[in-house]
Amino acid sequence: MERAVSTTQGLKGDGLRVFVILLGCAAFLVATTPARANFLDGNDLYEHCQTRSASALNYILGVHDAQQAVAGLGKQEKLVCPWGRVSSGHVIGVVCKYLQKNPSQRNLSGASIVLKALGEAFPCRQSALSAPP
Repeated sequence: MERAVSTTQGLKGDGLRVFVILLGCAAFLVATTPARANFLDGNDLYEHCQTRSASALNYILGVHDAQQAVAGLGKQEKLVCPWGRVSSGHVIGVVCKYLQKNPSQRNLSGASIVLKALGEAFPCRQSALSAPP
């Protein structure tokens, strides 16, 4: 009977060893996988534009709205100033067209590309009233 107990304990010990080895392998893989600082880069965004996926639409509009909100709180300079009422389709089209015309920029983060494209299309101009004397 003692032999059966020691065999069971041996199996538990082996299982623990295998678990520790697998855990170590997983930790190694996580540590050696390159980290991305952003969710999408320009290549990802361009691919989404080509397929007209909802992901591209939501991402572009989300970056736009987040920048407008942060600027509205006075936490950041306003980078994009659409005139009048601009449709979401127009905003998305501007970014997708920018990505098509500027393939060398696709290695940048998706958010920086969105802001650059929209900033060029909808630049913020200082008004005569707010210009320094």
